[in-house]
Amino acid sequence: RSIIYLMSKKERISFYKLSLLILLMSILDTFGITSIIPFFAIASNTNNIYSNRLLNFLFVEFNFNSETQFLFAFGVFCIIAFFISAIARLYTQVNIFKFSFYFEYKLANRILSKSIEKNYNYFITRHSSEFAERILSRVEQVITGFIIPLINIFANIFLLIIMLILLLVIDYKVTLSLIIILGLFYFSLNIILSDYVKFLGKKRLDTHKKKFKVLSELIGGIKEVKLFNNANIFLKSFSKVSNEYASAQSTAKSLSLMPKIGLELICL
Repeated sequence: RSIIYLMSKKERISFYKLSLLILLMSILDTFGITSIIPFFAIASNTNNIYSNRLLNFLFVEFNFNSETQFLFAFGVFCIIAFFISAIARLYTQVNIFKFSFYFEYKLANRILSKSIEKNYNYFITRHSSEFAERILSRVEQVITGFIIPLINIFANIFLLIIMLILLLVIDYKVTLSLIIILGLFYFSLNIILSDYVKFLGKKRLDTHKKKFKVLSELIGGIKEVKLFNNANIFLKSFSKVSNEYASAQSTAKSLSLMPKIGLELICL
């Protein structure tokens, strides 16, 4: 509730839209996972097509010529359902990161704007590092240590464990082979993305240093800022580097999802 209080009206609307998106993603994800259950039922015993009302209705309604043809069509449907749920999950996570880190950017700017409005005595009684730590470090801790984990609380750990157990029961040889393939995929993807991830890491570090530099210059020259009323120069400078930092953070976090989504698709 306190986090919602810190948001502007526009940010609250974005948060509610994001919540609806997460709900939709959860529905699609659940649908994709559960669609595989009837597929395995048919694969293990084609007579289930006739004993299950829904499966029998689909078999008759779409005029399938054989159980094998129906099984193949149902398998394609499962793959499509999984693919759609994976894309929805990736799209949702990208939007979670964008919302979170741009909220950090906006919140830090609002705190800085409010702080600059205070009188000169407020600044001379505080150390510049304390002021910078309050605006940058604490805000970032709220985002990375609370908001993102809170939004991502609906993790799929138990679903993945259940799927792995199910695959081992069905065919442990194929499953073990799949684990080797997944390992190779993960290793190859890390090699491909490593240089770009390093670049993003350097950019995040550089922009973070620039934010501290802008704040230090502001505090160090607060007397001149108040005297000449040129706070907008610092606000624009801080806003620019904060925006770059938010962009780098969002991209880096989004890229970190690619191995997970790729692994899930290969598992399918």
